[in-house]
Amino acid sequence: MSIDRARDDAPREYEPNLEDERVVPLLDDDDEPLPPPTIDPDERVETDIEDGDVSLDDERRD
Repeated sequence: MSIDRARDDAPREYEPNLEDERVVPLLDDDDEPLPPPTIDPDERVETDIEDGDVSLDDERRD
């Protein structure tokens, strides 16, 4: 069996239908649609990364 024929016989990977624009809402326990999440632009997220520290190491520079 040639490699090309083996490729043709191989199962196809799932390809999503990008033209399908349906949105399925998330449901709560009573099967009612949940409201969309709200984003507060004034809310700050606290992190433990200091300004300028871009290393991926666990060790911090002194």
